[in-house]
Amino acid sequence: MDTTLILRTAALGRHRSAWGVVLGIQTGTLMWGVLTSLGVTALLTASHIAYEVLRWAGAAYLVWMGARMLAGTFRRKAACSRRRPWSPSPADCADGSVRSGPGGCWTGSPGP
Repeated sequence: MDTTLILRTAALGRHRSAWGVVLGIQTGTLMWGVLTSLGVTALLTASHIAYEVLRWAGAAYLVWMGARMLAGTFRRKAACSRRRPWSPSPADCADGSVRSGPGGCWTGSPGP
């Protein structure tokens, strides 16, 4: 998933954003390593309830992320089809860039 996110961002011509994704992924992996060294992995292995809570929170995050992506796609298509003076330019419609570092961090956080 991480590699796909980096390649997609770079293939769209957003090289600076791709580096932000890389930095975010590495930050997420570092967070996972720190939490592991603090014993969170042992807690999740020992506590079935904590594991289930984390698992359902991860599922909810994936659903939320998918819904946001779908809503953004439809909003962008609607804004690009209207083309009024105050609506986005065609370049804005094609780019669709977002802040990529946090997205990379969240894809790197679930585990290496």
